[in-house]
Amino acid sequence: MTALHLVRLPVHMRPFTEWALERGYLSTPPGDGKGKPRDADLGYALHALLTGLFGKEEAPRPFAPPALGEPQSRTPSDALGLWGYTRHPLADLAEVAKLADARLYGMVAWDDPHATSKPMPAHWPAGLKLRFELRACPVKRRWPSRPLVTNAAADNRRATVAFADAKKREMDAFQLVAARAVEDGKPVPARSDVYTDWLAAPLAEKQGKPQAARLIELPAHPGGQAARYDVRVDAMRSTRLLRRPRDNGSRSAQWLTRPDVRFSGLLEVVEGEAFAHLLAAGVGRHCGFGFGMLLLKPA
Repeated sequence: MTALHLVRLPVHMRPFTEWALERGYLSTPPGDGKGKPRDADLGYALHALLTGLFGKEEAPRPFAPPALGEPQSRTPSDALGLWGYTRHPLADLAEVAKLADARLYGMVAWDDPHATSKPMPAHWPAGLKLRFELRACPVKRRWPSRPLVTNAAADNRRATVAFADAKKREMDAFQLVAARAVEDGKPVPARSDVYTDWLAAPLAEKQGKPQAARLIELPAHPGGQAARYDVRVDAMRSTRLLRRPRDNGSRSAQWLTRPDVRFSGLLEVVEGEAFAHLLAAGVGRHCGFGFGMLLLKPA
């Protein structure tokens, strides 16, 4: 497998924002009309920029867009620092980008000292512990074999959900777990616990493939409470995501409401090659739109 590189691209905010607004990539969701461009999710706009610069196959994926307005997200040149995983070092990416539209090429501060790349480790030893940060979209698939019912009168209002769309398969992991708990007459777990349990699943063994990593468990509580992972949910919200799927050759805007959760914590590598594949593929869904990138540092 070709070596994986961690790349940082400083994106000039003013020309990028102007271009994204012109193309409708920073539109605000329909609703009460109070939305502003700064409230729009950057995922689709950055996806379009990266694809325009490098092509679909070579664009960094997954990538991690820092939140607008965070001081640490800006370089001294007032550019947005975009992190991503790619199979090519920065110098090769810069050469490919020269073939792109000149306007797109000029949005990246190629000569900025913060424009960097480095190869990731060629081998991940089993048992290696790593600190991580992750922005993820914790969703689960709901299957028709067990349809959900509306629980408008549920005692626990956190579980009050309505799934009227029979075709809707991808749902907030917490909403799905909460609805099932109410149906089964069980207590609704804490949202952060559901999201943490969701995170453990992509690291585990799947369909005969080796387990990539595991979350580190904390000691059991003296009162008998089940052990929890050394993971913190730093932020969680619902986000309206813009998508423009192809439909008979045209592109029509589509809005998806999805959970947007930021994790930090401690994991342990279980199988090195599987872990390398996990980094390259990303964790969870929507990895091509700003979710799923594991940012690592020594424990």
